[in-house]
Amino acid sequence: MKKTVETAVALLLAVTWLSVDTVNARSCAPPLPVEREFEVSRAVFIGTITKIEVQDRGGALDTRTVATFSVERAWKGAEASTIRVGTCGGGNVICTVGLTFNLGERYVVFAMGPDLGASKCGRTGTESHYLWNETMDWLLRQPKPAG
Repeated sequence: MKKTVETAVALLLAVTWLSVDTVNARSCAPPLPVEREFEVSRAVFIGTITKIEVQDRGGALDTRTVATFSVERAWKGAEASTIRVGTCGGGNVICTVGLTFNLGERYVVFAMGPDLGASKCGRTGTESHYLWNETMDWLLRQPKPAG
C-alpha cells in the first residue's frame, strides 16, 4: 500500500510539473525580432536594480512590482540616471508573464506603454536570459542616442 501511495504522489507531482511547464511555455508568443521590439518600446537600456516595491493598485489584478534601475547605458527613452519599470504581479500575486526582479542584478530592459512595463514575453532579462547575446549584439551595433 505504501508503495502505491508513493507512486501515486510521484505521478501527481510529475503531472503537475508538466502542466505548469506547459502553461508557462504557452503564456507567451514567440519573441519579436530585436529590431521590432526596439521600435515598439518606449525605453531601452541596461541598468542595475537599486530598489523593488510591490504596488497594490486596487486589487489582485492590479498588483505590480516596480523596480528602480540605475541606468548604465540607454538607447531610447531613458534620459535620467534612474528609471522605474513595472511588471505584473508581486507579493502573493502571481502573473504568468511577470518578470522576477532581483535587487542588485543587471538587466537589459525593453519597457513599453505609458507606465513603462516589461514582461518575460519580451527581451528584458539578465545575462542568463536566453536572448541576451542576440539582443546585446544588435544593441551594441546601434548608434548612441543624441543628447
